Amino acid sequence: MTPTKKKKHIVLVTSFFPPMRHTAVQRNAALVKYLDKSKFDISVVTSTHHERNTAEIQQNLDCRVIEVSNAFCLGYFDMKKSSSRVTHLMKAIFNKLLSKLAVDEQLGFGRKLKIEIDKLHRQKPIEILITSYAPLAVLKSGIAFKKQHPEITWIADMRDEMSDNPNLDSISKRRLLSWENQTLAHADLLSTVSTPILNGYRTKCKNPKTKFLEIKNGFDFELDASPCEVKSSSKIKIGYFGTLYGEINPNNFFKALDHYSKMYGDLPFEIHFYGRSGSLKVPVSLTNLVYQHGVVTYKESIQKMKEMDSFLLIHPTTPQKGNTTSKIFDYLAINRPILGLVDPNDVAGEMIKLTGSGYISANEDIDGIVRTLRSFYLDRDANRLPQKKWEIIKTYHREVQTNLLQKWIEQQ
Repeated sequence: MTPTKKKKHIVLVTSFFPPMRHTAVQRNAALVKYLDKSKFDISVVTSTHHERNTAEIQQNLDCRVIEVSNAFCLGYFDMKKSSSRVTHLMKAIFNKLLSKLAVDEQLGFGRKLKIEIDKLHRQKPIEILITSYAPLAVLKSGIAFKKQHPEITWIADMRDEMSDNPNLDSISKRRLLSWENQTLAHADLLSTVSTPILNGYRTKCKNPKTKFLEIKNGFDFELDASPCEVKSSSKIKIGYFGTLYGEINPNNFFKALDHYSKMYGDLPFEIHFYGRSGSLKVPVSLTNLVYQHGVVTYKESIQKMKEMDSFLLIHPTTPQKGNTTSKIFDYLAINRPILGLVDPNDVAGEMIKLTGSGYISANEDIDGIVRTLRSFYLDRDANRLPQKKWEIIKTYHREVQTNLLQKWIEQQ
């Protein structure tokens, strides 16, 4: 009789885990969901959440969940749209001051995380530790545990940039750099969502033993290759899914719609926004064509996507490459064309081109957006919409991406 091989104990440390609504939640849940449970015992150390049914999640994902309270930790205020103007202003001032004074947005939380990781290690030795950055508190706990136990394998899933984050001021970047250098010095594997971001870390790394792996975000449902039904009698529904903030806004798209109407007459489109849209400024001329639906769950968003005729993707052109919304993968996996207002030479534009999934124009090019809209309208009318390359798109499933990580683990 062949003896049963001992399962390796993997611990994932993250602030973002179901049922929270955050782009990192889907990524972390997929890691737990798709890592082979016949080979690994998985424990998750995460922050408490008032809506979480721990027993249900443990059963659904076949893992152990340990919650750590950050209720008494100093942190940023949530900028809820429902707050009064005065309250919103006071929160904004506090958050700005905190960002200048402290780089760790969850002060004290890291120490609590480390205590729980130590407890788990005493109960069953940890062979593999995965930390999901941000916040910095999670990363700090990983650095401390790896220094204490150099024999374990530490995987630092950074997702995005750290000190190279273009949204940070110079003071925050300098403060983060020391923690970034410690991560590069001690992590066995560093992973991110795209190659350009990964290469940014690689160029800074002085430890020849640190390895690097791109693990894309992805979609987590069955491909929907069914054709979109063309209804000539109704408006063409264009859907945007996700958060609007800063430079990621539809202002240029609205300008392009205005130009389109002046060139071609009545607009055949209606625009639907799902997610946090903040103070969306809709021109008076478009108020009857723009609908704001608020935040929906991931499952609900997929269903709503299937009700659209096309998807809107917005990302301004910047010198720094590698960033895009994770929603692009959901867009790719449903048989609707993407209207990509993105840099053609950045990751989103390259994926749209590679998979034959839609139309591209730089977000800053108003005339280009008008041409994109016109091409989409004419192609749809003539029944010649782009044909997606499903074999490529299949590789973006979260299970396939998680398998890349598992393969690396098994090769160690």
